[in-house]
Amino acid sequence: MSVVSLRQQHAQTAAEVSALVHQAVAAKAHIEVKSVGKTYHAKTGPVTALEAIDLTIHRGEIFGIIGRSGAGKSSLIRTFNRLEDVSEGQILIDGDDIGRLRGAGLVGLRRRIGMIFQHFNLLSSQTVLENLALPLKAAGHKRADIEHRARELLALVGLEGKEHVYPSRLSGGQKQRVGIARALMLEPEILLCDEATSALDPETTQSILSLLKEINTRLGLTIVLITHEMAVIRQICDHVVVLEQGLVVEQGPVWQIFGKPQADATRSLLAPLATQLPVDLQQRLKQTSAGGQAVIELVYDGDSAREPDLGAIAAALGAHVELLHGSIDRIQGHAQGRLLVATAAPENRITQFLKNSRLFSSAKVVGHV
Repeated sequence: MSVVSLRQQHAQTAAEVSALVHQAVAAKAHIEVKSVGKTYHAKTGPVTALEAIDLTIHRGEIFGIIGRSGAGKSSLIRTFNRLEDVSEGQILIDGDDIGRLRGAGLVGLRRRIGMIFQHFNLLSSQTVLENLALPLKAAGHKRADIEHRARELLALVGLEGKEHVYPSRLSGGQKQRVGIARALMLEPEILLCDEATSALDPETTQSILSLLKEINTRLGLTIVLITHEMAVIRQICDHVVVLEQGLVVEQGPVWQIFGKPQADATRSLLAPLATQLPVDLQQRLKQTSAGGQAVIELVYDGDSAREPDLGAIAAALGAHVELLHGSIDRIQGHAQGRLLVATAAPENRITQFLKNSRLFSSAKVVGHV
């Protein structure tokens, strides 16, 4: 074997080993929540905010925590940096029980974890640069290092040239970008986002979510975000946990939760994203088949083996198929959604077709037109 071939083989082997190491690191649990409970003591008596929470967040992923108001989202995320202490159970970061940290250990933990807030929390009397400098000033860094780091991060978040601008001169999206830059000043390994897009308009929300995804990819941060909007979860999260009244009611990969929601709370949160039947089509639908075509609703839950294929559907029915309405989304590479098709196929062929789960996740006749 030639020297060139040996070098190529060595380079390939090194690349494969590097890829395996990267996969092993990514698969390692970064944050573990074990049987966590949180109880607040009010004048009227104890109030349970969290109960028996178990979940694992892997290094480098974007993990979503969703639930309605009062579900316990903020209480949970604030236990990750010890802004709140758990009443029972453990929070482990890289295998270490953070509940045991005191003094310098707790300060060190909080430097490893950045946090973005819903309402930005910028000091109005300070410029953008001065707002960014605060974490590093508190940590005792030199002025030159602080300014270098701040300008570096302003470039990352798309705010070059805004160093000496005051928050009052910034839009909501720009303020949140400053908040993101500030959270990154101490080079954290975990970024917590507490309803980071709730105060923003839809267009700005999209830009902030894209920025968070870019930061996750470029810096390899583990990002944990809480929200009450399923659209936010769909856009950037890898995994999601659904909370309801302090309990985990469902968790898993985003595509799976969207495609096959099991809990009532999850279905309720997904309802605003569901495609509604147009009014004109509702008015045309009849329950009798006399002289009309059957309207079949086809549901796709994300199973990769079931891709919408109108040609295969027509072939299975042995008749022409007309697409009336539908919406198919792709989440993490999985096709999800529903189609409404009309066909004049004989009833016996339709009955046989409805049993053919190879072509769809589920199907039913919803009426006739």
